[in-house]
Amino acid sequence: MPSDTTETILVIDDDAYVGELVKAGLNDNARNIVYVSSGISGLTYLAEHKVDLVLLDVHMPDMEGFEVCQRIRQNPDTHRVPVIMLTGADDIQSIEHSFEVGATDFMRKPINLPLLRQRVRFALRSTRQERHLAEAYDLQRHASQLAGMGYWTFSFTKQTFQWLGMNDALSIELPTGLDSVIGLVHRDDRTRVKSTLLGHQGLTRELHVEFRITVPNLGSRIIRAVGGTHSGQQDVLIGAFQDITKQRTTEDMLEYLRLHDDLTGLPNRRLLIQSLPGFVGTLSENGTCGYLAFIELRESTLLSSALTQSTFERLLHLLADRLKQHTDISSYALQDGRFGLLISARDPATAEQQLRHVQQSLECEYTVEKQPVLITIAAGIITLNGSLGTEQILQQAQLALDLSLENPELPVCWGSTLAVHDGKKIINNDNTIKKAIANGEFSLFYQPQLHLSSNHILGAEALLRWYFPEQDRFRSPIEFLPSVERLGLMRHLGRFVLFSAFQQAKGLYDAGWQGRVGVNLAAQQFLDPSLVHIVQSALDETGATPAMIELEITESTAMADPQQSISALNELKNMGFSIALDDFGIGYSSMEYLLKFPVTSLKIDRSFVIDITTNAKMRTIVRTLTTLARGLGLSTICEGVEDQRQRDYVDALGVDYLQGYLISKPLPRERLRPFIQSYGLPCNHE
Repeated sequence: MPSDTTETILVIDDDAYVGELVKAGLNDNARNIVYVSSGISGLTYLAEHKVDLVLLDVHMPDMEGFEVCQRIRQNPDTHRVPVIMLTGADDIQSIEHSFEVGATDFMRKPINLPLLRQRVRFALRSTRQERHLAEAYDLQRHASQLAGMGYWTFSFTKQTFQWLGMNDALSIELPTGLDSVIGLVHRDDRTRVKSTLLGHQGLTRELHVEFRITVPNLGSRIIRAVGGTHSGQQDVLIGAFQDITKQRTTEDMLEYLRLHDDLTGLPNRRLLIQSLPGFVGTLSENGTCGYLAFIELRESTLLSSALTQSTFERLLHLLADRLKQHTDISSYALQDGRFGLLISARDPATAEQQLRHVQQSLECEYTVEKQPVLITIAAGIITLNGSLGTEQILQQAQLALDLSLENPELPVCWGSTLAVHDGKKIINNDNTIKKAIANGEFSLFYQPQLHLSSNHILGAEALLRWYFPEQDRFRSPIEFLPSVERLGLMRHLGRFVLFSAFQQAKGLYDAGWQGRVGVNLAAQQFLDPSLVHIVQSALDETGATPAMIELEITESTAMADPQQSISALNELKNMGFSIALDDFGIGYSSMEYLLKFPVTSLKIDRSFVIDITTNAKMRTIVRTLTTLARGLGLSTICEGVEDQRQRDYVDALGVDYLQGYLISKPLPRERLRPFIQSYGLPCNHE
């Protein structure tokens, strides 16, 4: 017999094997797993027993899972119970319908037990929090109804109150004189309350005012008063008041939870976004400088896989506790083990010193559930100013962090919010590019692309990086390419990228790899009349073939001159190259030209992936794009996939390839071959 604290999970599935599998995978002392074989039996059990979570099959002979889920939601006794639907691997319509009838989440069959455990843990934890808050709110409302309200009248002529139908809510006798009543009000509220009350003489609109009073034995209370004139008696206000202290406390708690991370208790991303404008404004007033830093465990991906969910969450909790000890900075929990820091300092050197102090305090050996865990911290930091919007600031800080994560030898990477504006200070002329290439300052990193149906790495996008020796750090393209293009200096840099990427593709092919290396063509490269000649020269010199390469252009580049784009793309396609249209869906998205462009694949922008697990509109967009691509005979590559749940969704929505930090961060050339081989492909590395 389960105890009162045991959580009951009800499995409704006509396949008994599923019930046995779930029992074996989830059953422990804290859980009671109940299996029934039909929808009707499941509803009967729910009517007679308390259930904490339902695992529900979509297709059953007696009653479809959709109808069962709908009935669960319509029943006031069970409408808050989380429901995880169990669907077929490619049953996209069922997934969408599941959410429409009120499902909390979905799982694809065959069931992945480790993933199921995470989903169940997450659903149960969220439900517990929701239930506790709902219970507290219901109790507060019921108490207010039982307490009733006090009524009052006020005479403007006599300056006196009358109290009618008083109850014991405040446990005090209220005086009648105006000044005596105002004397009970908190001193910070007295002037406002008195002026609001007296200012309503002769007005027909209602009076609404909230204020604080101090009550013996109860302390400070929050009172809401409403009132107005009645039947033309302009000299008298009548109204009611209520003690709303409990209601305000509950609302404050709900607002706190909305703006704070439930795991660490730190302020979350929402509060960081709200705080940035005020933080920058305060700094401009007191003359100090502001800095935003993002930090993350370098071992985050490895640890999240190696440790249990609870152990990894405990580690993050310990990190947050250490961050809270740094009272000179403001710390925020972002997501996936990433934290944000707002730093106030007189200059960049002092800001970096504070950031390194935080790093040193976090980088140590932790003991989590008797397991020793040693971590290191990557950090990116930018200077704040009023020239950029909030989203741009966050993007720049993330870019700086990405540089640190990609380069373990750089514990702190600086990003610049002025990178586009001060490009001429960095890049003076064509010789700057030539010199940097000759000195080996430019290099290509490669971000692997996972082919979902085979689970092999069959693609890798080449990404340019510029190493600055004097700063001992790499700069990402966003920091220098706008200036390079603005100054018309892409010719030499573009040739370098093509030759380097083709050479890498040839080496991988010779090692047995059958995938393709993606190479981005900048706008100036693509519109250069000699592009085909340059590409052919790169093939001749490196020995690569077009079949080894996928050339990428952005949608905006192609639409700059659609007719010329069609001509150039046809030439490249006829040479044997695959053509990918990048950032599709965020620019022009012209269906007419999509039909005319000889592309072979669409790259779906990460902006559609970020909220795909919570936003039905984003899922609809991705499904529409994949359906469109398949209808045109194109493959799809989804960018920016950072966690397992995002992967599950885009996989279910029909995407062909994944690219993002879940698979791998961009890798230097020498690390790409071993990574490809780790996915089971013959790619012998040197």
